[in-house]
Amino acid sequence: ARDLLDRLEARLKAPSRKSRLWRTKRERRQAYTSAMVVAGRAGKADEALKLFDAFEADNLKPDTACYNAALAACRRSDVGKYADFAKRLWRRCCDDDDAHPDSLTAAEAVACLERAGRCSDADLIFAEALELGVPLKQARSAGPQGVAKRSVAWLDENSEYDVSGLSVPLVKCAIRKALKDETASDHTADCVFITGVGAKKAKDPSHVPLRDSVLEFLKEFDPPLNAFVPKDAQGTVVVKRSSLLDRLDYDDEEEFVRGGKRR
Repeated sequence: ARDLLDRLEARLKAPSRKSRLWRTKRERRQAYTSAMVVAGRAGKADEALKLFDAFEADNLKPDTACYNAALAACRRSDVGKYADFAKRLWRRCCDDDDAHPDSLTAAEAVACLERAGRCSDADLIFAEALELGVPLKQARSAGPQGVAKRSVAWLDENSEYDVSGLSVPLVKCAIRKALKDETASDHTADCVFITGVGAKKAKDPSHVPLRDSVLEFLKEFDPPLNAFVPKDAQGTVVVKRSSLLDRLDYDDEEEFVRGGKRR
């Protein structure tokens, strides 16, 4: 992929052989992004990040797809080594006038930090994405400009949180934030996470429904939260209010916010 990119750049620099397809910055940027995707899937984040840095050297500006390709490369490589790169890429995308973070930008950045065990950093990105109005749910359809039509809302009403359509790393951030907010609130109802029933499993037996992932994650808290799937609402997971109130006496607040077994 890198060799093809170099050959195309060489054609561009030859005045007598300018390619009609290759003469615009848009096509060049798309080609760089494609090469970054290939490098990322091969687990070569260093190569992908070099290509990202080469954008400016070649008088190009990265768009959202470029940032997403670089973040995906970080996630697929040594997350411990590239977690800081992921944080910087997220920040740069947020501050870039020529690019705006989308659902994939947030999902890739959060996934990289989650896998590196940096849950607090992942939670900060999730909170910032909500504040910026980033549509966190994976788009089912797109408008003329490729912009997702899904709503950015995730709190349906008091104590009901719609996490359906979120990636698992984003769901973990959502649950930590929701439980922290619910514990500090004066709500009296149980906390409900809307997950969907996992219809995809009927076509793909290996598919793990989001509902099951949420239940497993809630068990990781120490002590585990009292959560269940109601018989009359199979697409939801309910956390009992009493279970949340019991945690008010828990000594280690950070352990509650992050989840996971106490060590």
